[in-house]
Amino acid sequence: MPFSTNENIFKANKIKLFPNPANDYVNIELFSKANISFIEIINLQGRIVKSQRVANNQNTVDVRDLSKGVYLIRMQTGEGVVMKKFIKQ
Repeated sequence: MPFSTNENIFKANKIKLFPNPANDYVNIELFSKANISFIEIINLQGRIVKSQRVANNQNTVDVRDLSKGVYLIRMQTGEGVVMKKFIKQ
């Protein structure tokens, strides 16, 4: 599910990723009533390396299959899109 170029930007300070750096899982804490519906993980070359629909406002993302490095996680919410950086150890 690609995101449009006209997407609303959801304020990044309304979402916290932890632990960061991460080993196996990234937890998402949302400081808003909006639900996350879709997640993409993007490497620094701009490639989408993982994408998933989120059911029941799931707050954990399995990153065990990712190589060590820096990634962006892009989250689609009811209020817009937010991108956050995290490190996979």
